[in-house]
Amino acid sequence: MDSRKERRTGMVIGILGTVICIALIGIVVLLWLGRSSDSGDSAVVPPSFSTASPEREETEPPQTEETPAPLAVTPLKEGVVEGKSAFAFQGQLVFFPVGNTVWSARIADDGSLYDCYQDAEIPYEVQSVAIDGTNLVMGTSDGVYQADLKEFEAGSGTLKKLLDYDYLRRFSIYEGYLYFDYGYSLYRVSLQSGVKTELSDDIVDYEVTNRGVFYTGGSDGTMYLSSFDGETRTALFTSPDELYLSVGEDTVYCWYDGHHEICAYSVSAARTGALTLPGRK
Repeated sequence: MDSRKERRTGMVIGILGTVICIALIGIVVLLWLGRSSDSGDSAVVPPSFSTASPEREETEPPQTEETPAPLAVTPLKEGVVEGKSAFAFQGQLVFFPVGNTVWSARIADDGSLYDCYQDAEIPYEVQSVAIDGTNLVMGTSDGVYQADLKEFEAGSGTLKKLLDYDYLRRFSIYEGYLYFDYGYSLYRVSLQSGVKTELSDDIVDYEVTNRGVFYTGGSDGTMYLSSFDGETRTALFTSPDELYLSVGEDTVYCWYDGHHEICAYSVSAARTGALTLPGRK
């Protein structure tokens, strides 16, 4: 009886001890959680590091100046009619001289020619041709002649003589004037009145554009830009040798073989630059 009572008493004491231990552990846990919530920490972090990201200053995006759209540039040869010894083009037609006749052919999409047709036959050998609107302009062995192309095609065309200068293999027409070189002189002639003006008496090469007449001097090796009437001119580039010209959309190029250089004059920028060919001096 006594031993049974002792055993029961020991069990009660053991249960009470376990309960007290669990209670103590619970109190410790609650105290720790309370301290953590008071400090606002959500995790244990080593003291030398921080989980908070530094505040980023709000800044305006960099302002960039908008690049202005390039100004539309009118091609230098727009409106200029070229008379050449080889071919003259108008739309999908190409005109070319053969002996004392002028022929035309249509240009296919692939560049080939078809539907060849004789447009004019005259008493003189044709050296060069140009199409100025409906007019056929021809440099011949007897001078420069003009004819209405439609009248010629109908078989009733008549010739109008513009110049007495024969065998012109090249000329240019712009706004009612015909420009040509003969010997070392550069001229322009009114297609209406026939009045002739000498623009220069010392040229090597020339190009007529809608901004004026570019030409190179033979004695001074200079490229000039002349007004259409020849009253004013501006020296653009000087070389130690004769200059030869070619015209791009907005640039006039000249080269001289003696020093293997190419000069480029930008009309819109009014700027000249030179390029020496590699390996040449």
